[in-house]
Amino acid sequence: MPTSYGRTQTLCQSNGSSQTKMPESNSTQYIHQSKAYGALERIADDVGFLHRGRMMMEENMCELTEMVRKVQVIFPEGVAVPQGFELPGQIGRLVREGSVASGVARFKSMEEREAYRRQTDKQVGIFNLNLEDLFIELIRKN
Repeated sequence: MPTSYGRTQTLCQSNGSSQTKMPESNSTQYIHQSKAYGALERIADDVGFLHRGRMMMEENMCELTEMVRKVQVIFPEGVAVPQGFELPGQIGRLVREGSVASGVARFKSMEEREAYRRQTDKQVGIFNLNLEDLFIELIRKN
């Protein structure tokens, strides 16, 4: 098995497979195909999502795990989710069920994320998101 050092880049494809490779600047390249997103989260420095031959998103893994979150917003009892309501940096679709809206958001900073969570006019829950869930959201968007 070849040994390489440096940054890995992972491309997740809509057929459930992925490829992990070393940048071309290294003398050795390593390609790994897997449906095990959990393993990719542990080994990849950067990740890209491919769907139908098109790059949907390419990000640094640390930024993804820190800034992209599943968000649930609960409006006061009897108040439906307002028409046109969106999450900050919304990725994919927003699910509306009565007074509850949920979806995936990309926050610009941890401060923005915490400020959004602390809103007083509605309840906001912010949850971690794994690669597989993010990939599904990106595919649903298109």
